[in-house]
Amino acid sequence: MRILMATMGLDIGGAETHIVELSKQLQSQGHEIMIASNGGVYVPEIEAAGIRHFKVPMHRRNVGCMLQSYRMLRNIIRAEQPDVVHAHARIPAFLCGLLKKRLKFPFVTTAHWVFETGGGLRYLTNWGERTVAVSEDIKAYLIREYNPPAEHITVTINGIDTEKFSPAISGEPVLREFGLDPARPVVSYVSRMDEDRALVADQLIQIAPRLEQEIPGVQLLIAGGGNVFDRLKARAEEVNAKLGRRCVTMTGPRTDINQIVAAGDVFVGVSRAALEAMTEGWGNPSSQYALGQSARDLLDSGRRDAAQGLGCAPEEFYFTSGGTEGDNWAIAAAAELGRRKGKHIITTAIEHDGVLQPCKALEQRGYSVTFLKPDRGGRITAEQVQEALRPDTVLVSMMLVNNELGTVLPVAETAQVLRAANSTALLHCDAVQGFLKMPFTPRGLGVDLLTVSGHKIHAPKGIGGLYIRSGLRLPPFIRGGGQEYGLRSGTEPTAQIAAFAAAVRAGRARLEEDLRHAAQLKQYALERLEALDILPVVPGESAHILPIALPGYKSEVVVRFLSDREIYVSAGSACHKGKPSHVYAALNLPKPLRDGVLRVSFSYDTKKEDVDALADALAAAKQALFPSMS
Repeated sequence: MRILMATMGLDIGGAETHIVELSKQLQSQGHEIMIASNGGVYVPEIEAAGIRHFKVPMHRRNVGCMLQSYRMLRNIIRAEQPDVVHAHARIPAFLCGLLKKRLKFPFVTTAHWVFETGGGLRYLTNWGERTVAVSEDIKAYLIREYNPPAEHITVTINGIDTEKFSPAISGEPVLREFGLDPARPVVSYVSRMDEDRALVADQLIQIAPRLEQEIPGVQLLIAGGGNVFDRLKARAEEVNAKLGRRCVTMTGPRTDINQIVAAGDVFVGVSRAALEAMTEGWGNPSSQYALGQSARDLLDSGRRDAAQGLGCAPEEFYFTSGGTEGDNWAIAAAAELGRRKGKHIITTAIEHDGVLQPCKALEQRGYSVTFLKPDRGGRITAEQVQEALRPDTVLVSMMLVNNELGTVLPVAETAQVLRAANSTALLHCDAVQGFLKMPFTPRGLGVDLLTVSGHKIHAPKGIGGLYIRSGLRLPPFIRGGGQEYGLRSGTEPTAQIAAFAAAVRAGRARLEEDLRHAAQLKQYALERLEALDILPVVPGESAHILPIALPGYKSEVVVRFLSDREIYVSAGSACHKGKPSHVYAALNLPKPLRDGVLRVSFSYDTKKEDVDALADALAAAKQALFPSMS
């Protein structure tokens, strides 16, 4: 197959790297690949792979360049007769779209980024017969801004050549080339240095003096070229002059990105969704001016995505700062709503402190709280709720998945108990550890209130949400400007919401795959650890949490031992801050066992090799540490 790739240029950038790697791979599979662009540092690499390059000035939006590019592309397509034309940027897509109407060739595009659509710019794009989006959030953007049929868009996450980007790659040649000291820490960053892409590079240069204070001798290695490169390099030289040494090194455009990454002790990455929201969506969502309405659109789309991921209506989803706030809001609101009906609350002894502490505070105000105790396996039953239920019960709060044990609590069965008893008590569920880690919906569980948090699904810390069943009228939690439908006032954090929505979309798309992956890893870990006589504390139904114990070994000592080997597990909830876990205490475990409990967690990016490293390190810990520590 003869394929013509059309793009603006081939200088450093994520889209450009994608095009180069895709073209080389297709060429190696027997396809004939041609690339039309304004050229750049990658041209020698593609020509060495046998790929022809046509220089076409598609890097500028002015009319003269576009007319010239139109004529040149027309001649190339007529002469080469490609089987497919594949455009990778807005100007090439616009020009190829015009030519397709005339020359009738198969035409596809890839959307690598988002574009400003105001002032008629929306029409400077043709997305072809089929479109590839490099992420779920870009697919959503295309549908929202350009309205192509969703079935015509395929999401293909940019891949990584694991041979090119591997631990075996050395950054020493780069360190030598730029005279960097391998004994001092290096922070590396790679980006296109264009006006709308260079924010992080600019920020790194600005904070370099502060980094120098915190990390003496730190070296910043920033790679990439573009229309603001010279300006940023001048700023970098000013910083270096003030510090009296070369702290910031600007490399310009490079093709050896793998070595640039390998040269750094730390590589800086950013959330595209959050960055876009911070740099372009800084208007107040409550304001009526255009930028405010753009921020409002971002807020509304984020709410829709979050609600879709949870399986509820957008108007039932309210943004919060995280799980603890959501729990506090739900419990306080339920108590207030039911104050004339009674003052009895049912919860469990193994809840997160975000539930336990508000309940204990209500005890101080005259409420009666029943804390259901788990059995030795960490299980709570719906029968316990039934036995504890009273006519004056106004709230039952029960988590979906215990964060330290991995046990799944009977939330849906509890809802059935409440219905069977004709109880008016509200049912709240802390689903922080279940959201996008197991399939459920609030209506399927039968809950009135449900809490989720962003940082458990790879979103930033400081963002979460509360589901409030439609028809349930809660009193305001925070009064003020009327945000969040008047229930939680305060200007919405659009950047965090955008990143949260992106994480929800990604997690929703791979939910089944992630569940299967975690279950396989957990089973493999059980087999490896059993061979070391390290057994789980409880079976735990969830796939992503495995509590284990080394009886006689202090868990905090083992955590430090593993941390020194870059293996990170927990001795319980992070909120405990080293204090004994109330969850393990509730199981009535023998003290030597309780003191040696560790929580192992699995994620989509956990590998079998990570499990092997954990098992080997625990074996080493058993040899190096003394049981008498307890």
